[in-house]
Amino acid sequence: MKKIKILSKLNKKIAKMNDDYLISEAKKQFLLFEEIAEGIDEEGKHDGKYYAFDWDDNLLEMPTEIILKSETGEKVGMSTADFAEYREEIGKKEFKYKGKTITGYSDDPFSFFRHPTGDEQFMKDTLIAPLAPAWPAFVKCINGGSIFAIITARGHDPNTLRLATKELINTNHKGIDKESVVKNINIYRKLSGDGGPLNPEQALEYYLGSSEAGNPATGLCRFHPVSFGAGSAANPEAAKVKAFGDFMKYVKALPVNKDMDLKVGFSDDDAANMEAMKTHFGKEPNLSIIYTGPDQQPKEQPEEEIAEQCYQKEIAKKHSKMKIRLIGVGGRSKSAPPGAGGA
Repeated sequence: MKKIKILSKLNKKIAKMNDDYLISEAKKQFLLFEEIAEGIDEEGKHDGKYYAFDWDDNLLEMPTEIILKSETGEKVGMSTADFAEYREEIGKKEFKYKGKTITGYSDDPFSFFRHPTGDEQFMKDTLIAPLAPAWPAFVKCINGGSIFAIITARGHDPNTLRLATKELINTNHKGIDKESVVKNINIYRKLSGDGGPLNPEQALEYYLGSSEAGNPATGLCRFHPVSFGAGSAANPEAAKVKAFGDFMKYVKALPVNKDMDLKVGFSDDDAANMEAMKTHFGKEPNLSIIYTGPDQQPKEQPEEEIAEQCYQKEIAKKHSKMKIRLIGVGGRSKSAPPGAGGA
């Protein structure tokens, strides 16, 4: 009964501990990205480090689904993680998925991944999605005010990605610290000679760009939903290569980077995208191309395991207090045999 009582008090801690566990595990899986750190070093100077991130299953495990068609004409939803595994087979041969025989794509299979039909859902999914392996690097990038690019196969309006990122910052989502973001953006602004400090709203607009309807403005960071317009979400490799190439040219041309050796990191969970990047940029100096696919996913710790850990910590804490009451701190207790006490 005592154990059950203690466990019931710890239930509120489980959700937070799961988040902490996921972040911890993601960091372990993503140590290579430690080489690509904050944009401002300890001396307050720009360090020439930049990031480019895929979104789905790299930053966040978005619940949005691609719609496929079974042999009976039934619509079957497929997660983006599974799509990365099956996409070379879809429409080319039949295969089993969720107990159904999949024959190809449904009509308009990516409607939730593009503008305008999926924009609102993207905003909602972003704030509830579990973390993916590159999230710790994204947090480090954002908090350090580093310039980054989002390069995704999605087809949303770039402004939708900008708004979602801004919301992550404004809500201090899962490790993001808005105060640090604004502070480091203003340091970068000073180093680049762009003027004096800005208030938080102005700083985020300078960093991400304007999200004003009908009047979008480009900020320091770049947003590339490569199937926006005429691109293909089913085969985005070439478009991603072009977007990353454009980002590389952009950061190399920034005045603040004159005579600097830049370090750039790109991460993606799709093996085909990674191969395309390595083929085109493999000889680029100081470039980290990092795969975060299925074998790199952080595993969610079972609630029973978390609860047991909490229980053991509580017991250990009580045991320590009881021990102090019984034998004191240093010295020898009244019941201890001669010679048992400390000096």
